Amino acid sequence: FDELEARYKTEIPETMEKVFVYCAGGERSRLACDFLSRQGYTNLSNVQDGMQGWRGPTEGEGEIKFIQFERRP
Repeated sequence: FDELEARYKTEIPETMEKVFVYCAGGERSRLACDFLSRQGYTNLSNVQDGMQGWRGPTEGEGEIKFIQFERRP
């Protein structure tokens, strides 16, 4: 989340059909969705409760493109 403002324009295409935003517990991804929605994104999906609370499908069930922000050294 700390790098989102500096990186979102080049790493999250506005033309993506859906953008899934997630983090470990859900709070940072909620904040990221809030920020991105204020920038005009309307294709956002937040994984509520983060990956710790995810109970849905994981591997091999459809094709989903995820964009993941990783901390750069």
